[in-house]
Amino acid sequence: EAFAHLDRIGRLLKDGYNSLGIRCAGQPERSVFAFDTDREWLAFCSEMISRNVMVHRPNFPVLVHTEQHVTDTLAAAKEAIASMKSAV
Repeated sequence: EAFAHLDRIGRLLKDGYNSLGIRCAGQPERSVFAFDTDREWLAFCSEMISRNVMVHRPNFPVLVHTEQHVTDTLAAAKEAIASMKSAV
C-alpha cells in the first residue's frame, strides 16, 4: 500500500510537471527535472521557493504527501514558469 501511494503521488507530480512543459524524467517515486541549463533549473528552484515550495533534484514524494500537495505544487510551478518567461 505504501509503494502504491508513492507511485500514484509521484506519477501525478511527474506527469503534472511534464504537462506544464517542465521536463521531468525518471521513476514516479524518484524523478528529476531536465532543464536545458543549470541557470534555468536554479531560476525555477528560486521561483518555487518564493512560492513556499522547496524543490531540488531529485523529487521524492513521501507518504504524507497528498493529491492536494501535488495540486498546490503544480499551481506554484505554473506561476514560476510564467514568471520566468516574463523576466526574459
